[in-house]
Amino acid sequence: MVQKVLPKGPGEHLFEPGDVVIRVNGKLAQTFVEQESILDDSVGQPVTFELERGGKVVVVTVKVQDLHSIIPNEVRMIE
Repeated sequence: MVQKVLPKGPGEHLFEPGDVVIRVNGKLAQTFVEQESILDDSVGQPVTFELERGGKVVVVTVKVQDLHSIIPNEVRMIE
């Protein structure tokens, strides 16, 4: 489930908190580990997400960026 969308990140305006990820690139990917694996292998490439939002299926495509390039250093140091 999407909990937070990073401002100015590639998913801004595409994802909403509460979206449930059903598939990533056509593959069932319901756990964080499954999703992370697909995303790590797709940096720099477009990825299609099938989401459930408010009882409806929504499909979005987003170009995957390296997480470290979009999170400020200060946040990474805290985590």
